Amino acid sequence: MTKIMPFFLLLPTLPAIATEVAPLLACLAQEEAIIHKERVTSPLYPLNQFFINELSASSNPTLKEGYYRSLCGRGPQGASLGLMELFLTRGASIFVEESHFEALEGDILRIFFNFVAHLQSEAPRARCLVDTVPDLGNLMDRYRYLEELGPRRWAQQHRAPLGRILQSLKKPEALYRRCATPE
Repeated sequence: MTKIMPFFLLLPTLPAIATEVAPLLACLAQEEAIIHKERVTSPLYPLNQFFINELSASSNPTLKEGYYRSLCGRGPQGASLGLMELFLTRGASIFVEESHFEALEGDILRIFFNFVAHLQSEAPRARCLVDTVPDLGNLMDRYRYLEELGPRRWAQQHRAPLGRILQSLKKPEALYRRCATPE
């Protein structure tokens, strides 16, 4: 007759099911909690979801120390937008294991333009953002015509205007007010 080993004796031999959550994911999750608590329906929500989904699939989504502090050191509010800005202006080099995130560099441009489109859909008039954000219209036209360069290479060549545009987009309410006033 075989003896059945009690289950609790097998527990130490099983691999750990739950692992420690990476600090960046914890920061993004806190931002997500704020979004849900405040019932925010802005473009920030899909941006936050994109980063949570993509980074949770990675084995080590760890930012280099200075970048992490700048994103999450003052609380999680705006972590997704800040992460998109860092990613667009500095590329995968913001991560400790940057080779794991180089493929994501191509996706980030699509996410950026989706973010802009979502902001534009909430604006009081059709060309609001293009008319009020310097470089945006020009950058969008260049992207349409030069997309064959590959999104990663294109983003690397346009980091400065992307950074300026993102600074403008951080306060969409101010842009919307400018659009609402007659020209």
